Amino acid sequence: MVLNLDPLLHREDLDRATLYHLIYLLFVGALSCLLQESSQYAKLKGVAVNYKAPLISHILFVDDTLLFGNTTLEEAINFQRVIQTYERASGQCINLDKFAIVFSPT
Repeated sequence: MVLNLDPLLHREDLDRATLYHLIYLLFVGALSCLLQESSQYAKLKGVAVNYKAPLISHILFVDDTLLFGNTTLEEAINFQRVIQTYERASGQCINLDKFAIVFSPT
């Protein structure tokens, strides 16, 4: 997908910062859809805080994303596929300086 932003950049009622925030929201929405789709097809299992709670595969913050899953190779590969799809589509990449993986025994 290619976005032609020239018409929007020259509008006086829309500044660049607002435009870039809107584009960011568009891409974050796409990432969320990719993660939800993978969860629906059981490629990502997610986690639950208790047995009655729904499964959670991700939480999106202002400029951060938390991914939740089982500690299996299959789940890690599926997360990697979603992230690579997002990177190719958006042109954005994971900042490895801010990247972390945390495992829990529970």
